Amino acid sequence: MNFSESLIIYLACGAPFGVEYLQRRTDRSVFATAFGVVIRFLLWPISAGRMLFRLLARSSELLLDPSETTDQRLAAIRSKLEAIIHAEHGPPRVFEFRDTFLRYTGLARSGSAEPGRGVAEIFEVTRHGDVSLATTCLNRKNARKLGRHRDRARDEFANIISSIASPDEMPDEVVRLAFETADAVSDKQLAAKLAGTYGQAAMPWLAADDRSKGELWSTGSQHHSIAN
Repeated sequence: MNFSESLIIYLACGAPFGVEYLQRRTDRSVFATAFGVVIRFLLWPISAGRMLFRLLARSSELLLDPSETTDQRLAAIRSKLEAIIHAEHGPPRVFEFRDTFLRYTGLARSGSAEPGRGVAEIFEVTRHGDVSLATTCLNRKNARKLGRHRDRARDEFANIISSIASPDEMPDEVVRLAFETADAVSDKQLAAKLAGTYGQAAMPWLAADDRSKGELWSTGSQHHSIAN
C-alpha cells in the first residue's frame, strides 16, 4: 500500500467525524463550524479517542447506575402498600393510590434531570435574536412548571398516605413504607413533611435500618434529623 492509498483511507475514516460535528445543532458561527469540521476531518484519531472515552465512561455509569435497583425497590414498596390498601379499603382505592404513587415518584426522580445543552428549535425557526438566551429562559420556565407539578404530587402522596395510615399502631406500616419511598427517590422534603406529621414515633424503625447506610437519617440525643 503506497502513501496515496494510505492517505485516502485516513481521510475516509475522518469523514464521519466531520459530518457528525456538522450536524450538531449549535449557535456557533459558520466559520467556527467549518473550522471544527476541518479539524475533526484531519485529526480524527483525537476525536475517535475522545468518543471512545465518553463511550467507556457512559458504559461504566450504566453499570454502576442504581436506577434499576431503585425501580425494583419502588416496585416492592408499591406492592406492599397496594396489598395493605386492597385489604383495608378495597380495589378502587388501590388504583387511586397507584396513580398517585407513580406520578409522585416519577416527578420526584425527575428533579435531578438536567436540561439539554442544545438550543430549542422553535427559536431557530422563528429567527430569534439570541437563541441561547431564549433557550435558557425556556428551560427555567419549564423547570418552574415541573417543580410545581412535583410539589403538588408530593402533597397528594402525603395526603393519601394520611388517609390510609392506621391511627392505632405506631410506627404504622404504611407510614414506614412512605418513609422508604421518600428515601428511594431522595426526597428530603417529603421525609420532613412525614416527620412533621407523624413525629419521632414513626421514625426509629426506618432510622434503625438506614443508620449504617448513612442515607436520610441521623440520630441525636433528642431529635431525628435529615442528613445534609
